[in-house]
Amino acid sequence: MNKLAFSALTSLLLSACPSPQPNPPQPQPVATGGDVSTGGSESVGGNVATGGSGGSTSPCHNFVAPTYDAAVSATKKIEHHKFTKRHFRPSIRGVGAAQQANQTQACSIWHERNVAQYDQGQVGSCTGNACDGALCTQPGTDTSRCGESFAVQAYQGGTCVDNGCSLAKCTCSGCPKAYCPTTGANDNGSTGSSVFTWMKANGWITDFVTADTEVDLTAGVQKGACTIGINYYYSMETIGSDCHAVVKTSSGLAGGHELEIVGLQIMPDGSKRWWFDNSWGIWGCKDSKGYYGFAWISNDDLFGNVLQMDGDCPILKQ
Repeated sequence: MNKLAFSALTSLLLSACPSPQPNPPQPQPVATGGDVSTGGSESVGGNVATGGSGGSTSPCHNFVAPTYDAAVSATKKIEHHKFTKRHFRPSIRGVGAAQQANQTQACSIWHERNVAQYDQGQVGSCTGNACDGALCTQPGTDTSRCGESFAVQAYQGGTCVDNGCSLAKCTCSGCPKAYCPTTGANDNGSTGSSVFTWMKANGWITDFVTADTEVDLTAGVQKGACTIGINYYYSMETIGSDCHAVVKTSSGLAGGHELEIVGLQIMPDGSKRWWFDNSWGIWGCKDSKGYYGFAWISNDDLFGNVLQMDGDCPILKQ
């Protein structure tokens, strides 16, 4: 598998960076690799909420980082994914976002969630949670399919895609090897790309593409939230007061995990922090709305560690 093939866009950084400030200085736009035109004008990387889109589409605006809440426990019991089975599809490749978006500048950007954090509990539905979360994040405004029940439905749909079942047969009896919400059987995980494939077939989104490079992910997040499937290490379960999810491979591999990428913070020294939203309920840092689940990983860790080892990365098409 190509070391940078993944189903949603994001990167983890392990180097020590200054703690994020509520209103960090806005740097100048950073080039992401130059113009790449394929002859079309279609843009990608944004949310596809079927009820229309809203919010700012400007690539640069004020970034307000989530804040640490000392009252929230730093760790909690979460569902780990057996990485040999879950969330990884090395054969998945796609048209890079930057190759269709003609995106040349990257700025600090934050996409607000329209609904509170999800909580998957002990169900391996992180792919459904992340993909439904991206659908329910600005610039999308349609919240009619937002919530844990929709996330679990999307997760079941992804496992139906994995097992070659049609949309009509995506039920516990019609696709017996897929995940069954009523019994908990076949909770074997899926990929973000499979979940988005089911969402497209079911009319929840119009289309999606997968990212191949850091340039693609950077371009995609300028338009909207993305999702990523990565290796998740035990060290990342404990979030520090700076909201940093530190990647220590020596801590051991907890398993595979799917996350929603909601923001990119470019620091004054040019380093990147990728902000993600988790599906573990009251965990991590909180945003200005009081929603929890947020943390960041460094660019070096994302592309040098967790995505390099495995993962998949789809971006919703706008």
